[in-house]
Amino acid sequence: MIVWQRHDLINLSPSVWQKLIKNQKSQAVRNALYFWQNRALPLMCRRRSSEDRADLVPVCIAFPPSWKVTRLRLQIDPDDIENIVMPPALQQIAHRLPSAQQEQAWTISTLIKAETGLTPRLFGSVLWQGISGLPYLRDTSDLDLLWIMPDWSRHAVFDLVARLIVVEKQLSCSLDGEIVLPDGRAVHWREIAKESPVADLLVKTAANVCLMSQEAFFSHTSSLI
Repeated sequence: MIVWQRHDLINLSPSVWQKLIKNQKSQAVRNALYFWQNRALPLMCRRRSSEDRADLVPVCIAFPPSWKVTRLRLQIDPDDIENIVMPPALQQIAHRLPSAQQEQAWTISTLIKAETGLTPRLFGSVLWQGISGLPYLRDTSDLDLLWIMPDWSRHAVFDLVARLIVVEKQLSCSLDGEIVLPDGRAVHWREIAKESPVADLLVKTAANVCLMSQEAFFSHTSSLI
């Protein structure tokens, strides 16, 4: 059984790529997928929609904004997945970011890692540019980062958010991103930073987006809607 979370990356074998490309009606889509296959680039797991089959893994690719095809949503048979990995750490591919963001990346990685022990991982445009080397970002683009928590500690999450507020003030770009708990439920870090401790959080899971109390969010026995 394949276990996956939003933003995980999957790789396909050459034969599966051939089948996937053959099933596309658009030549522009086929060309984009040929390029992706030839570079051995991954697909990213996405949230399941009402149109998706329950027995397939929902995935997507975001292509560079300058391409004819900019986004593709697909479904993959679990048996066709060669491997599945977490998104890469920011430090691994910071050198592929625009120069304006490289300095920001090192600042974030160094300060947060030193103070919390957490490693920021990538999603969004910064992920796609980081793994492909293709141009997605501008000098003014936000940094989209994932903070994957090792446990359910509310204290650790609030400590991380407090440090992100401080670190962002040292950056020239906006710091976007999600805090992800062990079961995959995720929330934008600014949701936690709200002044009201009783405010509901906008929580994202592999199957839904819903409002959830902070108490429910931090409870590992709480149902994922």
